[in-house]
Amino acid sequence: MSLLSQKKSFLVEILLLVLFVLVLNIALYTLIRLRQNTNESEINSLIERNSRWKELTDDPCKWAIMGDPLATENSFVKLNLYCEDGKSSINTYDLRGIKTNNVAELISKHSSLHGINEVSFGTSKYLLSGLGKLNNGVKKWNCFLNKQFIVDYKEKIKPRDQIDCYFVDDKGLGKLINEFSEK
Repeated sequence: MSLLSQKKSFLVEILLLVLFVLVLNIALYTLIRLRQNTNESEINSLIERNSRWKELTDDPCKWAIMGDPLATENSFVKLNLYCEDGKSSINTYDLRGIKTNNVAELISKHSSLHGINEVSFGTSKYLLSGLGKLNNGVKKWNCFLNKQFIVDYKEKIKPRDQIDCYFVDDKGLGKLINEFSEK
């Protein structure tokens, strides 16, 4: 065998080895990405669905998720619920952990995390019509985003936003609107 044919054979072997390593790397990368996507889906499912051991409630002001907003690198949003009889639920959510784009999604995820057995939005512009035992009637839910009355619950939220939701009658709503407009 000549020197030239030995070089060609050696180059072919190196080329095959490089090709094998490349195919192996692509296969490993693909498998790892598939596994990562599956894990993220499982984690989101664990966060968003209710466990069979989770205590379900009809009281939206029973629990609160409090925390230090400064520890969230300013990626937090506050959701404050003011129920009947002076009860309230003050919540701080880190937007890096709870993926949400708008007020309706935040309230829905809040309800899921707290085990609130019912959250409902009306058909008109996603208006909040019920939360737990506090549903339509004389009093209803009215929410404000940064002290501005929310007309559409698909309103986008951004870091450092504050959403305040009050379960009040029309008279109480009028007082709130007047109070917020003075500030």
